[in-house]
Amino acid sequence: MLAGIVFFPLEQDHHQLRAVLSPTEKAALQAKPTADIAAYELYLRAKDLERAGRSTRETLTQQIALLDQAVAQDPAFWPALCFLARGHFEMYWSNHDHTPARLDLGRAALDAAAR
Repeated sequence: MLAGIVFFPLEQDHHQLRAVLSPTEKAALQAKPTADIAAYELYLRAKDLERAGRSTRETLTQQIALLDQAVAQDPAFWPALCFLARGHFEMYWSNHDHTPARLDLGRAALDAAAR
């Protein structure tokens, strides 16, 4: 599903790609991922840390903390949940926290995003 791969605003991009979208995919592209402004701001702050290009234990810990707050504000905010899962998995695979508990946190975030 295209909407599961991309994050807004791609309404114009699918025209450039000449993609044929189903009505469900079109609706997903037009839908806001969250109505909670505070959750969205926390998500953006976590994205800013990622864009800074440093994937240290400290940066990942900060990202995860921001994303935990974002999903506490809006438990259905799937882009934040996906980014949170990625943060946990990155902590695990980069050996910052290579524990089963960290892996479980990543899986839990992914499962929540899939609901």
